[in-house]
Amino acid sequence: MLAKVIAYGPDRETARRRLARALEETVFFGPNHNIPFLRALLEAPAFIDGSAHTQTIDQTLRPEARSLPETQLQGLAAVLISATLPPPDQAQTDLRDGWTTGRPNPWPVRVAFDATGYATRGDDDLTEGRLDWQVTQLARDHFQATLKGDPNGLTEREEEDLTFEFRALQWEPEGQAVTVSCNGQRQRVPIHQERHRGQANRLWLKSPAGDQLRLVDLTYRIAPPEGGAEGDGRILAPMSAKVIAVHCGPGDAVNKGDTLLILEAMKLEHQITAPCAGIVTELFAAAGDQVSPKQQLAELQRAAEAELSTSP
Repeated sequence: MLAKVIAYGPDRETARRRLARALEETVFFGPNHNIPFLRALLEAPAFIDGSAHTQTIDQTLRPEARSLPETQLQGLAAVLISATLPPPDQAQTDLRDGWTTGRPNPWPVRVAFDATGYATRGDDDLTEGRLDWQVTQLARDHFQATLKGDPNGLTEREEEDLTFEFRALQWEPEGQAVTVSCNGQRQRVPIHQERHRGQANRLWLKSPAGDQLRLVDLTYRIAPPEGGAEGDGRILAPMSAKVIAVHCGPGDAVNKGDTLLILEAMKLEHQITAPCAGIVTELFAAAGDQVSPKQQLAELQRAAEAELSTSP
């Protein structure tokens, strides 16, 4: 059990309505939860009239397979991953750097999302879906997202591209939600982001039904030039995999090319090597862990930086 929500009132119906409202307003990101089912249970006729008993769920209220959150919400996710939205008291909104001309240019965005527990039109055992979007910034708070690829048949897209326009997009205070207009309807969407260098690497959104949509940014990024900077020292998992061996620990000195960890995916072993010489400052994974794409495995301080930090 992760949490217990209790509501009370002068009568059963008041308590039921208060509990339904509390669950509707509950925002929970991370592990899977059953909030949408509990909300549906509270609205079931047998529960409303008090005739529910210990067998009611098995007989008439068994939860149906969950449908993936609507494609519009996934389009919003692509925009949030692409856009660097400032707090509400700032006026500038920009997409990540790209080529620019006299007219707005679309930016390709590839997003992977956790499909575990959702019913899909394709593979019933699918645990990860990937969608390719093109996002265009039309104005400071006006974005267009077009679905360009759906190889797993995860959306209602057939042959035609799907396009959504998001207007008046802005953060709420504290950055825990955004408000946006789409198809003439204003909505509030609770979110949680993990950002690196101003861009979202991982993103959680709450659907209107109460489900959570968990996403990882897989958009291609240009690698550092040969002989240039070797990244920022964050060692990330390139795919969903299992850690089968760890060959380093905090404080260890490593050379460029040294094997830090070994991952197993699709019955193949993948060596995660050091991109440069340096010191392992932190380790975030252990043998036996299951990791997701872009999940941080270790932190590496480059040799030159380590020397500067220890010099008098």
